[in-house]
Amino acid sequence: MKKVRVIIIAAAIAAALLLLSFGVNVAYLSNGMKPAMAIPWNTADDGGSGMYYGFGCAFRVKVRLSPDLPRSAVVAYNAYILGIPVYIGIE
Repeated sequence: MKKVRVIIIAAAIAAALLLLSFGVNVAYLSNGMKPAMAIPWNTADDGGSGMYYGFGCAFRVKVRLSPDLPRSAVVAYNAYILGIPVYIGIE
């Protein structure tokens, strides 16, 4: 019985971390910034377009370079949890 409780608590902690990571990254993307809690993978030389992988989640990000802005701006993104598309964000 104690082993089952430990497994349930570990699964709850992992799910909470996944949702926290996903929420923070979506908040950053919604504000036009690149994900904070994700690792860039296979990005382009245009300021960061490409895939970003976090804890249980992934983001396909499209970035636009603009001479008017001090940094590159995220213009579109797709969010995935455990490989399943769950959110499409377009600014």
